[in-house]
Amino acid sequence: MYRTFFRGGDYVDSAAAPALSDNVWAVVNLEILDGGDAYQSLMATLQPVH
Repeated sequence: MYRTFFRGGDYVDSAAAPALSDNVWAVVNLEILDGGDAYQSLMATLQPVH
């Protein structure tokens, strides 16, 4: 399972590795990270600032 983050903060999950484009910011392999510290740090950087 992959999570593709786009510039602007939106993301989509997909079973297959996504094609890269200019608006892709990061691709995370969720099976490898399994919700670990690196994934949590990435998610924290994408949280909106209030």
